[in-house]
Amino acid sequence: DIDVPLPDTRGQGKFYHGTSQEIVLEEGGEAVSSQNIYGNGFYTTDDLITGSKYQKKNRTKGKKPSGVVYEVTEKQPVNFYDLNQPVDADLKTFINNFNDDPFDNIVSEAVNDLGDNFTLSQLFDEVRGYANSRDISSSTVIDEIFGNFQDYFKGKGFGGFTHQGGKKAGKGKRLHQVRIYFDPANSLTINKVDLGSIDTSINRQKPPATQKFSKDLQPTKPV
Repeated sequence: DIDVPLPDTRGQGKFYHGTSQEIVLEEGGEAVSSQNIYGNGFYTTDDLITGSKYQKKNRTKGKKPSGVVYEVTEKQPVNFYDLNQPVDADLKTFINNFNDDPFDNIVSEAVNDLGDNFTLSQLFDEVRGYANSRDISSSTVIDEIFGNFQDYFKGKGFGGFTHQGGKKAGKGKRLHQVRIYFDPANSLTINKVDLGSIDTSINRQKPPATQKFSKDLQPTKPV
């Protein structure tokens, strides 16, 4: 546990990843998890305080947690798609042509609920809600639905997603910027952060709060 208060690092351009065990970036390793709500990838935050809390999460049964926070450095600049921006015409075409017949039509039903103007994060939230109500596994959603979306963005030159985090789990109390790297093994280097030697004099004003999404993960329209 950290005995000294950590500084507010939000908005400074540095990103962190907290984990209960030491990791090595490798193909299909840390980036794959059924808990990744916006698809597979290496999830990072610009908030050291939020990142440090993940030292106690996702512990491996039978292993003593060691708790590590890494600072990530991009080998080359990565182009991110903002999940909070309105979906444009090209992406809408991809979505409308997406074959979700094997998945009980949950993508098309989610789109119908959202109407003409929505963000990709809203669509993904709605799809997860339908999946929960239809007993479609999280791994199916992540690998077979969101994975196809990631392939679309990779083809457009994107190497990851970004969005404002802290709206759901944090209930909007501590907003922070999240970056999700599609290919962390080839995109990043990671270095341990010595939390005990952090300069606690650093302080930044909190980013402004924005409207929260619905807390529940059920579809907007009753199924």
